[in-house]
Amino acid sequence: MLCHCARAPYSDETWGPSLEALLTAKEKGLIKAVGVSAHSVEGVRVAARHPDIEVIHPLINLTGMGITDGVGIHGTGDDYSIGSAASHGCIRMHVPDVKRLYPLVPVGTTILIR
Repeated sequence: MLCHCARAPYSDETWGPSLEALLTAKEKGLIKAVGVSAHSVEGVRVAARHPDIEVIHPLINLTGMGITDGVGIHGTGDDYSIGSAASHGCIRMHVPDVKRLYPLVPVGTTILIR
């Protein structure tokens, strides 16, 4: 289970309560691991130093999108947010659509959005 740190790197002040809830869920056997997804290099660095964070999912690609400007293309379970200005500029897709698209787009593929 991941805390999604899209707008700012992990901090105990902002994400501490969420992390505590995930750690409790892990202790109860409800989840297997605790982690964060990060949209910045600094977010990855901060998460890597945290003793309770076991998984880091960085949003990284060869052109740097999502690392330098915090914007990416990713799936969301919040179907209501698709097509709206609900994030910091990310393009959100339905999770089943991402699962179908993933094997079709090789790493490093240039994506042009008009």
